[in-house]
Amino acid sequence: MTTETLARLQARPAGTRRPRQRGQIAAQLFLIAASVLWLLPILFALYIALRPYSETQKYGYVSLPRHLTLTNFADAWNQ
Repeated sequence: MTTETLARLQARPAGTRRPRQRGQIAAQLFLIAASVLWLLPILFALYIALRPYSETQKYGYVSLPRHLTLTNFADAWNQ
């Protein structure tokens, strides 16, 4: 480190932070949004896989589940 950098670090009171730059905040928000958009289809597929087919057929794909089960996975394994 240079002496100028050390002087700046020592001049700042303890416990204070430098405010984040707008670019860093925008990058963090973009990464969070991209992560959510990437995870949504995976979570939806898991949700559909855990619902009984009869319930999905009766109420549609986008409805609150009455109950979740692992029988679809057992059936797929046995077939």
